[in-house]
Amino acid sequence: MPFITQGKTNWKFLLIVVVLAIVVDGVIWWFWNQNNNYFCNTDSDCENTCCGCLPIKGKGCNRECFVLPERECKCIDGQCVAEQEESKDETADWQTYRNEEYRFEIRYPKWWNIYELNGQILFQDTPLEDIPNEWFSINTKNDEYDFSSYDFSKEEIVDKITGKEEINISNVNGFRYTFYPKSELYILRKYIILNYKGRGWILSYSGLSPGLESQMLSTFKFLE
Repeated sequence: MPFITQGKTNWKFLLIVVVLAIVVDGVIWWFWNQNNNYFCNTDSDCENTCCGCLPIKGKGCNRECFVLPERECKCIDGQCVAEQEESKDETADWQTYRNEEYRFEIRYPKWWNIYELNGQILFQDTPLEDIPNEWFSINTKNDEYDFSSYDFSKEEIVDKITGKEEINISNVNGFRYTFYPKSELYILRKYIILNYKGRGWILSYSGLSPGLESQMLSTFKFLE
């Protein structure tokens, strides 16, 4: 059936095409709706079933919702509200080291080893005699740092400094240096220096991923 016949528009053909398009769209929408949507009309329907709600005619929880099985929803003030997923505590199975003499504590991965060496507390992922991939160390000195005149580049261990920034650890302000050491193992290290109750503190580490670094520093606390 031609669309144009002898210069005239064939409206009957055009009408059939429009009707078929509407039918096809309706069938597609129905199948998509069956697989992806949920119509909830009561509080009980809304609970634990629908998220990402789009308002339609009606009151309360009478709204069209996408089903997201991994998320639970509650009906709050007539709206389907997704519950926040509980954040997983990745340090839940870590060990806690507590030092009563110097009054601090820190958490560390449970598979790490810990060594107390002449005032240094060393945490690492290998036995002491092996070269670690990841390590974290805590040292103290008998007097505080004079930050107004302190020059980290003059420390014997420092070969090249690549960064310096202010940092707050356990509500104490200090500085974090990133540097390469004078060592056969030319691996980037970080030093944090702090002053607390008349003593200077050094938190040093290497090989830590940004996530592990942040987690360990967040668990370090001075004890009152």
